[in-house]
Amino acid sequence: MNDLKIIGLYRIVPTMESILRAVQYYDYDWLLDEDGEYEDEIYWENHENLGLLEVQVRGAFSPDELMASISLGDQAPYMEFYLNASGSSLLSDEAINESQDCRACFFLHFVDPAKPLEVARERIALPAWSELPARLEPFAHYLPLD
Repeated sequence: MNDLKIIGLYRIVPTMESILRAVQYYDYDWLLDEDGEYEDEIYWENHENLGLLEVQVRGAFSPDELMASISLGDQAPYMEFYLNASGSSLLSDEAINESQDCRACFFLHFVDPAKPLEVARERIALPAWSELPARLEPFAHYLPLD
């Protein structure tokens, strides 16, 4: 990886409705009971500072290595997805591996914008919280951790 720049930190406030939409989006019907309700218990207090971080990545990189190199305290990226360089469309796995300029998005729990993001032992200041841009809404589907 040659270059990583933070584009935005977006506050995510999951609801039961948004979680059910995520189940549909990922086709994870096994997370629903026979009545179509989310089967696992949700600890809502764990989502008070849930964020979606969007970063621009330029240069050759391995998605697995990139995600393994990122942390915020003891929090690791969760449910990452990749977009084209302008952040407007989802990339296929093949396109991610061929890309030299794309955006990586991932969820982080317990975000404190005062703490830096660590990427490969380098510390990068987080921006202030902002609202999720409309262009990310089709892709930003959060499911609670098991």
